[in-house]
Amino acid sequence: MRGDDSLEFGIPLMDTHAFAEEIYSRVPRQSSGLNQYQKQERGVSSPVEALLKALDLLFALSALNNLVELTEVGRRMAEFPLDPMLSKMIVASEKFKCSDDIISIAAMLSVGSIFYHLKDKQVHADNARMNFYTRNIGDHIALLKVYNSWKETNYSTQWCMKIIYR
Repeated sequence: MRGDDSLEFGIPLMDTHAFAEEIYSRVPRQSSGLNQYQKQERGVSSPVEALLKALDLLFALSALNNLVELTEVGRRMAEFPLDPMLSKMIVASEKFKCSDDIISIAAMLSVGSIFYHLKDKQVHADNARMNFYTRNIGDHIALLKVYNSWKETNYSTQWCMKIIYR
């Protein structure tokens, strides 16, 4: 490594982040013994196949051009330490003038489940969650509704507890 935050072959670390994260997330972890790989849930059978799937995704997101170089969109996506699909969603939101909502949705998707389930309050938690699903809206809009409801209460802890204990 050089001291200028670039890899030895000249690609800035920021530009490689999303690409590396995507590839790392798809490459099977090495198990005991040389060249033995565990199949992951995605059914990836080899590092080469994993790399090709990662490249396919990055091409589909317009992050790479035909020379397998980062595009301008890819460079902007790499600015976000997120899953490439979430990064693309944020980059595209500028065009549609909905960045605030998209950033909120991306944040909600990045933290895992937001509904805490107490074993004895499972039904209450499920009912509370379903209150955010109206008129056949999808998960992303439901998450945005949850966030906006919480925001309206000035990020109240009591509001969160009320959702669980309704």
